[in-house]
Order: sequence, then C-alpha cells, then structure tokens
Amino acid sequence: MGLFKGIFKNRSHKFNNDELNVLDKNFNSISAYTKKKYRFDKKEIAKELNGNNYNIDGHTVTYNHIDINLNEYDNEYVLFVICEKLNVKNDRLYYSGLIETFDSPHDNDTRIKVPEIKNFPAYVLKVTIKDKGYMVKLEYNNEDIITSKLTDSCIKDIELNSINLLKKI
Repeated sequence: MGLFKGIFKNRSHKFNNDELNVLDKNFNSISAYTKKKYRFDKKEIAKELNGNNYNIDGHTVTYNHIDINLNEYDNEYVLFVICEKLNVKNDRLYYSGLIETFDSPHDNDTRIKVPEIKNFPAYVLKVTIKDKGYMVKLEYNNEDIITSKLTDSCIKDIELNSINLLKKI
C-alpha cells in the first residue's frame, strides 16, 4: 500500500487539468496584450518532474508562440512562455531556493517577487518570458490537489499577473 501512496502523491506535483485550463486561457492567445502579433505554435508538457538549478522539484509546461512579422532566422521569432509548478517542501528550500535566487535585493534586473509562504509543503506557479516573470502561490478549494480546483482568488491573481507580464513584452 505504501508504494501506491507514493506514486499517487507524486502525481500532485504535476499540473492538474484545472491548472492547465487556467494556463491555456492565459497563454494560448497572447497578442491582445503584447506589442507584437504572435501565432500560437504549440504547448509542450514535460512528461516527468524535473529538478532545477535552485533545488526545487517542478513540472514544466511551455507555450511556444511565433512572431508573425519575423522569419525563422530572427532570434526573436519564437517566444517561449515557461510555466513551472514548483513543490516547495520546506522553509529551507523556500529561502535558499526561491527568496535568495529570485527576490534578492542585490539583483534588481531579474528580480521576481516571491509570494509569502508560511505553511509547507506548498506549490508555487512560476511564469517566465525572456528575463521577466512572476510567481503565485497555488491555492486549492480542498486538500486533494490532484482533483481539486484552484480558488477563484488564485485564478484572478494568475490572470492579472499574466496580463501585466504580457504587456511588458
């Protein structure tokens, strides 16, 4: 029984259907908010969880968009919207993995505001485009993260942050 519990527990670290639907609504069509015109190309969902250079496990979804006014030889032809669901297991990873990496007062150029987290484990959505991005703490309607839906306030935070990020592109 313990083996199956571990398998199903790890499923919660991946994006669930509700989370993917929220991301799709925000990143399948982005031209309304950007200065350039983009055509959606594809969505790539990582098959497995991956570690990253800030020691936090995560699951990645990438939305690829093509600038319709450029050709494939231009280095800005494809725009990547990278979405990561980060599993912040404890306060040590929160401070060393997120705060010191993204919200350091010593690096204003690539600074991303990290949401406040008091209870662990917690999930954070990190969205980046080029060198800009945002993070939102994922909040659910119940404890079953695999089937639970995001709260309305969390969805609203994702939408507002996504629009603000896209306007900077």
